[in-house]
Amino acid sequence: MSVYTVSYNGLTIQEDGNHMIETIVGIDGPKVRVSQDQKTGGDGGFVWATYKDIRLITITGYIFANVESTYNYLKEQLQNNWCLTTTDNLISITRSDGTIKNINGRVTMLPQLTEVAGQQGTAQFKVEFSCANPNFTDANAQTSTIYPQVFGGTPVFTPVPFPVGGVNTVYQILVGSSVSTVSTLIINGGIVNPVLFNSNTNQLINFNVTMNTGDVLAIGQSNGNYYATLNGANAIPFANCILQPLILNSGINTISLSGTSFNSTSNAVVSFYGIYNSI
Repeated sequence: MSVYTVSYNGLTIQEDGNHMIETIVGIDGPKVRVSQDQKTGGDGGFVWATYKDIRLITITGYIFANVESTYNYLKEQLQNNWCLTTTDNLISITRSDGTIKNINGRVTMLPQLTEVAGQQGTAQFKVEFSCANPNFTDANAQTSTIYPQVFGGTPVFTPVPFPVGGVNTVYQILVGSSVSTVSTLIINGGIVNPVLFNSNTNQLINFNVTMNTGDVLAIGQSNGNYYATLNGANAIPFANCILQPLILNSGINTISLSGTSFNSTSNAVVSFYGIYNSI
C-alpha cells in the first residue's frame, strides 16, 4: 500500500509524527454519468452518452500530539486550512514513490474529528473534497520546441530538382498520460501565415498574420474559454481555422510548423500537462 501525502490550501498532511493518512477514497477511475433510456416494448434500452462525473475524494487520518497545546493547535490548523472556500484550490497528492498528481477541488464536508475516551492527544479526522473537473494532471508541464526549417545543406548540381533553402521538419511529442490533453501553444516570430499541423489528429492551426521577430502568438484555453493573442492583443480575427487549442492524443503526436516565409528566430513551443483518470 502506498503512503500518501496530501497538500491543500497551505496545509500538508503526511506521516510526520503528528499526522497520519489512513485511507484515501476516490483517486481511482471516476464514476461515470450515463444518459440512457429503457425500451418500453422490449428488452434493454439505449445508451446515448457517457461522461465522467464529479469526483469525490474522501480522506481519513489521525492527529497525534503528546502536548495538549500542540494537539489543540493541530486540530485548529486542520479546521482552518481544510475549510469551505468560494473557489476551487489545488489538491496535490504525492505517492510514496515520489509521483505527484494534482487536481482542483474544494471542501464539501468539513473535517469531522472523533476523539475517544482514554486516547489522550489523538483524534481521527474525515474530510471530503468535490472536484468539478475529475481529471488528475501532472505537477509540472512538459514542453517541446518545434522549428519550421532545418537551415543549410550540401551543394547540388543545376538544374536543382526541388526547391532549396530549408526542409520542413516534423517533431514527435509523446503524451504518456491515458487521456488526450489540451496544450498551450506559443508561436514566436518572425514567420508569415504560420501553420501548425498534428498529423495524428489532422488538426490544423492556421493564422493569416505577419509576425516580426519578437512577436508572440499565444493559443490556449483559460477557464473553459479558448483564446488567441498576438503580443497580448486579441488575435482571433486572424484565425483561418476553427479556433481551439492544440489537442494532443495519448501516445505519439507528429507535429510540423510551416509558413509562407520564416527566419531562424521562428519556432513554436508546445506545453501540456498529462491528464489521468487515476493516480
